[in-house]
Amino acid sequence: MLKKSLGQHFLIRHRVAERIVQALELQAQDSVLEIGPGEGALTRLLAGRAASLLLVEKDRELAAALRETFRSQAVEVLEADFLTLAWSELSARLGPRFKIVSNLPYNVGTAIFTHLLRHAAPETCMVLMFQKEVGERLLAMPGTKAYGSLSVFTRIWAEGRALGVVPPQAFRPPPKVESLVVKFQTRPQAWISAGEMAAFEAFLRLGFGQRRKMLRHNLRADPQMGKTVEIEAKLEAVGASPQARAEELSAEQWVQLFHKK
Repeated sequence: MLKKSLGQHFLIRHRVAERIVQALELQAQDSVLEIGPGEGALTRLLAGRAASLLLVEKDRELAAALRETFRSQAVEVLEADFLTLAWSELSARLGPRFKIVSNLPYNVGTAIFTHLLRHAAPETCMVLMFQKEVGERLLAMPGTKAYGSLSVFTRIWAEGRALGVVPPQAFRPPPKVESLVVKFQTRPQAWISAGEMAAFEAFLRLGFGQRRKMLRHNLRADPQMGKTVEIEAKLEAVGASPQARAEELSAEQWVQLFHKK
C-alpha cells in the first residue's frame, strides 16, 4: 500500500531502470548501496551484477517483501530511515568504498543528497533520480535562474552531469512533475576542508540570502569581510565585479572569496 507521507512513486519503466544501472558501470567486485528501493525495479537488475548489495528501506512492508524476494541472493535489506543511520553502519556492511544508487523520494531528496556528499568516500560514483527542478538546481551554472547556494555546495563536493529526463508515466502513481537522472562523482578532495565547511555554508547562506541585492551589501553582515570598499576589493581580487550578485560568482570564486575573509 502506498504511503503518501514517504513520497512514494515506484519506478515501473524497465528501460529507465536499465539505463540507471548501466550508468553505475558496475564491476564484478563492486558493492552497491540502494536507498529507497521500493518495489525493487532497480534491485532486480543490481542483484545479479554487484558483489554485494545493501538496500535501505524505510517502509516496513516493502522491506519485508524485499527480503523475501531476494533471500537467496547477496542482498541485505536494512529497514531504516536513511537520514538517521550512522555512516559506520553502511561501511561495516559494504566496506569503505561502494557505489550509490537511488530513485530519491521527492520530499527528502535534497536532504539525502547533501548527506551523501558529506559522507561518501572520495571518487564515489552516485546515480540518483531527483525531481527535475531539484536536479537542475544541483547542476545549474552561474548566472542562471536555477543557480544558488545548493549549486555551489554541490560543486564543492562533486562533478555531476544529467543523464536524462524521466516522464511521470514511468512511475506508479505518476508524480505531477518530471524527474531527472544525474550521475555524480565525488571529488578526490572537497574544495573546502571539513573544519571550514560549517563556516563556508554560513557564508553562502549570507551571500544568497537576498538575491536581488549586490554581494557587497549582503556580505557587510560578516564582520570579517570588512567595509563595503573592502568587500568590493575582494570581489575584484577573485575576478568578480564589485557590483556582482551572488548568482554571478562561480563555485571556484566563492571558495576564493571565502578564503579572503
